[in-house]
Amino acid sequence: MSTALVIGAGGREHAIAWALVKSPHVLRRVYCMPGNGGTASSPRMENIPLTSLEGCVEFAAAHGVDLTVVGPETYLAQGIVDRFQSTGLMIFGPPRATARLESSKAFALEFAHRHSIPTPSTHLISDYTTGIDYLMEQPEKRWFIKADELCGGKGAIFAPTLVMGKEALHLLLQQRACGLGKQVLIQEAIDGEEVSIMVITDGQHYRILPLARDYKRLKNGDRGPNTGGMGGYAPVSLSPQMRERIERRIIAPTIQGMAVEGLSGAGIIYFGIIIDRVGDPYLLEYNVRFGDPETQALLPLLKSDLYALLTAACEGTLDQASVEWYPGACACVVASSAGYPVNYGNENLLISGVNVAKDDGTFIFHAATSYIDGRWYARGGRILAVAARGESLEQARERAYESMARISFAGMHYRRDIVAREETCVA
Repeated sequence: MSTALVIGAGGREHAIAWALVKSPHVLRRVYCMPGNGGTASSPRMENIPLTSLEGCVEFAAAHGVDLTVVGPETYLAQGIVDRFQSTGLMIFGPPRATARLESSKAFALEFAHRHSIPTPSTHLISDYTTGIDYLMEQPEKRWFIKADELCGGKGAIFAPTLVMGKEALHLLLQQRACGLGKQVLIQEAIDGEEVSIMVITDGQHYRILPLARDYKRLKNGDRGPNTGGMGGYAPVSLSPQMRERIERRIIAPTIQGMAVEGLSGAGIIYFGIIIDRVGDPYLLEYNVRFGDPETQALLPLLKSDLYALLTAACEGTLDQASVEWYPGACACVVASSAGYPVNYGNENLLISGVNVAKDDGTFIFHAATSYIDGRWYARGGRILAVAARGESLEQARERAYESMARISFAGMHYRRDIVAREETCVA
C-alpha cells in the first residue's frame, strides 16, 4: 500500500497523478502539491498547499510518501531532488547539476558539443550590439533567439527577418523579459519536422517513450507568439532507420555523456529534435522533465503501471521493467484564456461542460483551474486540455474536438488545427 506525491499545478501534473492513481500499488492516495481544480475534485487525490522546498520534504517524510514525482522544471533547477535524496526519500527527477541541461541553454549547448551531438548552428551572445552585428553578417538567414534561462517554454523567439531578430535581442537582453537577460543563443532556423522524444532513465539504462509532437504557437497555422504548448499528439510515425539514426547520434551519446560527466539521477530526458529535409536529425533543446502538453497525449496510451515504472527508474532497475502501450493514437487540445500568453488576469471564470465532455476514451486534464462548491473556474493562462484516444490519429483528433466543443468559459481560445493532417517526418 503506497502513497505518491506529485509536485506542480499544471495539466502535466494532473495527467501524472491520474496515471498514478490507476496503479495497483497506490492503494491510499496521491497528494498533489499544490494541484489544481481537477485534482481537487478527484476522490483519490488531495491538494496540499506548496510552501517551500523544505516544506515539501517535511510533508513527504511526515506522511509516509513512497514516491514523489516532480513536474515543473523550476523546482528541479532549485535542487528539490537533492533535498529529498539527502533525507533518503524516493523522488523521480534529476538533481540540480543535471537540471542545468534545461535551466541553462548555454550549458546544454556546450555539453552537446563536447559529446559530438549535432545541433543547428548556434552562437552565444551576451552583448546587444555584438548580437546585432552577428545578425547583420547573415541578413538572409532565419533565426531563433533563445534566452539562456528558464522561461516557462516561452523563451524562444522566432526571427525570420533581421528586424524581428533585432527586436528579439532588445526584448531579451535590454528589456530583460526573461530573468536576468545576461546572454542569449542565436540559433539558425532549420526547415524540417520537429518531434519530441522523452526518455526515462535510471542513470545507466533508458527507455524511449512513443514519439510525440506539440504545437507551440498560439494560433492556427503556427502563427502568433510561442506558448507553453497548445496541443499535441502521439505517436509520431518514424521509420526504423530514422529512429535508429536519432538514437545513435543524439540519445545514446547524451546518456553516455551524462554518465561520464556525473550528471546522474533517475528522471526524464526530453529531446527536442528537428529532422531536416534530407533526413538529418539535430538537437534543438533538452528538458529534464515530462513535457507539457506531450504528457497529456502520452499517458492515456500507457497500459503499464506508471508507479512501478518510475519506481524501477529510481531503484536503478529500469532494464527489468516492462512497458506496454495501447494501440492507436492520442490527440490533445489545450484551451487557454483570452490574452494568453502575454496578458491574462482572469479570475474565477465559470467553466461549463467539463463533465459532459468526458467519456471512456476522452480525458480532461486541468491546469489553471480551481474547484469551488462543485464547480470549476478558470484562473490563469492555459486552463485545461482535452485528450482523446482513437484507433487512428484522425479518430483521436475528432473525439478530442467533439469534447472540446462542449466546454466553454469567457474568452476561451483553442487552436482548431491540431493534427489537421496526419503529419509524417522524413523517412
